[in-house]
Amino acid sequence: RETKNAQISMTAATQGMVLLENNNDVLPIAVDGNIALYCGGAVKTVKGGTGSGDVNQRYTVSVWEGLKNAGYNITSSDWLNSFEEAYDKGESEFEGGFWDTFSMPDPELTDEEVAAGQADGTDTAIYVISRNSGEGADRWDKKGDYLLNDGEVKALEFLGAHYEKTIVLLNIGG
Repeated sequence: RETKNAQISMTAATQGMVLLENNNDVLPIAVDGNIALYCGGAVKTVKGGTGSGDVNQRYTVSVWEGLKNAGYNITSSDWLNSFEEAYDKGESEFEGGFWDTFSMPDPELTDEEVAAGQADGTDTAIYVISRNSGEGADRWDKKGDYLLNDGEVKALEFLGAHYEKTIVLLNIGG
């Protein structure tokens, strides 16, 4: 039953994806090659919601893992590893209450990090924004929820100035 339900979930997720815009025909991307991947959502991909919207699972696959499994060379792995290490440390030290969920803002991107991500002529950056909602954590029409926060806007402008193609993925749980 678990295997069958995992396949049903995969099919529902695939059919539930929505393309909002495809400016300058950035998509589809090549079936393999180099990709620079940024934002915490690439590492800590949301897999469910809060409260009763949470999902018990045997495993999850982050956007980062999924792209690697699909054969892409992720040129920003140093940035992703650094974020994951800082996130895991912060989460282990988090002293929130029962209803509190740990979150960590994305660090500001630097010229050096982007230069490393542009290795081997990488011209495509993917920025993965995650939002979680559910029981006790409703959606709101404000920055950092339905709207991009100032850091996300700045990061996207920065990536757009440094890469020929910039793709934004929204990973929304709830």
